[in-house]
Amino acid sequence: MSRKDPENEKKAKCLHLLCAQISGQRPSNFAKVSCENFGKVLTWFGPGVDTKPGKGKHKNFLERVAHIASQPWFFGLIDNADLLLHDGQRPVYMIRLSNDPGFFTIHTKKMKTRIVYDAKTGYKPEKGNNIFQDLVEFAENHLKAYDPLSGSEFAKIFGDVGFERAGAYKTINNLISTDGAEELIQISQNPKQFN
Repeated sequence: MSRKDPENEKKAKCLHLLCAQISGQRPSNFAKVSCENFGKVLTWFGPGVDTKPGKGKHKNFLERVAHIASQPWFFGLIDNADLLLHDGQRPVYMIRLSNDPGFFTIHTKKMKTRIVYDAKTGYKPEKGNNIFQDLVEFAENHLKAYDPLSGSEFAKIFGDVGFERAGAYKTINNLISTDGAEELIQISQNPKQFN
């Protein structure tokens, strides 16, 4: 019997959660993703494998998904972002997937802006000319005045089980299903086999 790699399991759980969110389903009920919805995931995190690795680049698709999803500020595709930010006094921020594939939305209490992802060039604020190779680098350099809002469903995958809002720490009880994790890992590591 082979042992499962815990890091690959986390990556697969992130992809499972993303696909469930984009498909409008609960992770525990989610079994399949349509080609259209998987195409949307690729506009935020593609391509399948980098041909020119460099700073901020991650060698495969699942590594890129996990790199962003492991950040405390990443909330995926959610509808109630404004409600989460407006309950507290502390200056916090979150980054989520925009309803427009390929865009990430940065939220604070007083500001909402989008960053476009281009697999060839990197991350660029919608209103600006600077390009960043890594969304994490952007957050670290440009959102220093804010604390990341924590407690997303993605954060649970990486061990953060709380929800921080206005200094309160609340437990989140939704667990993510690992069904299909091995198949997702196989597809990401050998995409030609599944074409």
